[in-house]
Amino acid sequence: MKDLILKISLKNKLFIIFIFVFFVFFIIINEKIYAHQPYFIKSYSKIENGLGIKISDASISHALYGEFDKKNQFTIIDVDISNSEDLLVQVLIPNKYPENEINIDELPLLQISSNKNDYIEIRPDIRIEFYEPFTKMNLLRIASYNVSAKSNKYSIQLLSRSSSPLRFVQSVGYKEVFFKRYIDGDFEDITVERLNKWYSRETINKSDSNFKLDLLLILNNNPTVFLIILTLVIICVFVGILIIKRKFYNIRKKGFD
Repeated sequence: MKDLILKISLKNKLFIIFIFVFFVFFIIINEKIYAHQPYFIKSYSKIENGLGIKISDASISHALYGEFDKKNQFTIIDVDISNSEDLLVQVLIPNKYPENEINIDELPLLQISSNKNDYIEIRPDIRIEFYEPFTKMNLLRIASYNVSAKSNKYSIQLLSRSSSPLRFVQSVGYKEVFFKRYIDGDFEDITVERLNKWYSRETINKSDSNFKLDLLLILNNNPTVFLIILTLVIICVFVGILIIKRKFYNIRKKGFD
């Protein structure tokens, strides 16, 4: 085997690397993503030192996973958005016990205010089933707010109204942009294992792991890594094209000879 590897020319080695990298990259970009910016969000009893989440462009799709464990806890998300851009905010819970059996009056309350002192409360009075193919979760949409932005800054809070533990997802934005970060503040990066533990409350088995999702999350959490990989892919594509052109040239030359 070692002798065989040594006999392979440098051009052929580069060609093999090009095919492999292109195949892996094709798998990545072919994955349709529905929650392009997933993160964990912290629940507070009180805010200190300006903690919270800041999203620099609220039109970009974000999915923020969290959990309340007592009454009057809350999350806080401050967002910037262009005037007349659509502001889309939604709250979802797992469509499984115990969340899907909690009374409406005990589900969290969505509160939205702007820098123009507009304020609105959105009650969790809808029940829309939603399958999230990116994370393979069955969820229930319980609150939704969609309006053309009249301000360029909004504050979004989710308030717990129950002492029972409750998992939730806060969705902000609708544009699907990946591998670029628009979030700052008190958040945590997501892994497949942590997502699965949040959803099923058990550690993921290696046999059940989702390679594409894990790779996408790693790249999303490390945009610099993505840029490096993208650069290598472009180089490999360029080298691969040169090799293929050279091979066709040699074939044609042999045909003429």
